[in-house]
Amino acid sequence: MLKNENNVLPLKGKSRILLCGPNADVVLQGAGSGSIYPINEELVSVRKGLEEIGTKYTIKTLDVDAGLTSDLGVNGEFYTGIDKKTPGLVASFYVNKECNGNPVHVEIDKVLDCNWGTAVPLNGVPEDGFSVSWSGYFFPKETGKVTFKMYGDDGYRLFIDDKEILSDWKDHGTTDREAVFDAVSGKSYKIRVDYYDNSGGANVKLLYGKQDLKEWVKDIQKADAVIFCGGFSTSTEGEGSDRAFELPEKQVELLKLIGENNKKSIAIFNSGGSFDMHGWSDKIKTCLLYTSDAADE
Repeated sequence: MLKNENNVLPLKGKSRILLCGPNADVVLQGAGSGSIYPINEELVSVRKGLEEIGTKYTIKTLDVDAGLTSDLGVNGEFYTGIDKKTPGLVASFYVNKECNGNPVHVEIDKVLDCNWGTAVPLNGVPEDGFSVSWSGYFFPKETGKVTFKMYGDDGYRLFIDDKEILSDWKDHGTTDREAVFDAVSGKSYKIRVDYYDNSGGANVKLLYGKQDLKEWVKDIQKADAVIFCGGFSTSTEGEGSDRAFELPEKQVELLKLIGENNKKSIAIFNSGGSFDMHGWSDKIKTCLLYTSDAADE
């Protein structure tokens, strides 16, 4: 425990708790020689631990995907060509994991939300070892920050004007990544989404939109206490690879809002190493917890 100002912990009496952050519902065990296992083999996340206490706490979850959609045709911002004739993106399916060669199937998708499970995506495409590339153009109607978020099992990546803005291009179970893009109304941006399945379950999803942080602020202010669970995980750091020293941008943004709008802010971080706390740690006035082993591989 790095600090516990005003003795906010332990929480006293019945409390309305707002739970948020990417690690609120997961138990990070590490991997390989760094794995940890509970004695009773029961994995308890922060949410589950709070729920098992009983009626003492009322728990609400902050919906960090609010305002995002996977429907690329609903707002008239994604088209297959620069001529803006056909809404959606062109999906090209390949019988390899690299999106190489000639596609075996081409279609137009207005929604990028696919969950094939262990079945074949379509005739002529294997159930494992395939890839899909979606391409087209993004025509933002408003100038400002646009959030792009992806979920996928296995690898996925997103390019705007041939620049990679988010990626988790490796074998793994379902993970998520997001990035904030500064869009300018009236401009056109070339967009490409790549995905591959190695083996087992296969799913991929793209969300985008402009999020209204005022709704987040309302929920934060109404809560008796806010618990943020973030940092990193085994999907974002490990042996043989480097991660950024800074926390993801959306986590920093959320931490600032919490610190500025709730006097009982509790932040719990998982990380296998140090990370940058400048710009937001002074706003988390009441409590800051740090665990360093669960994500360490």
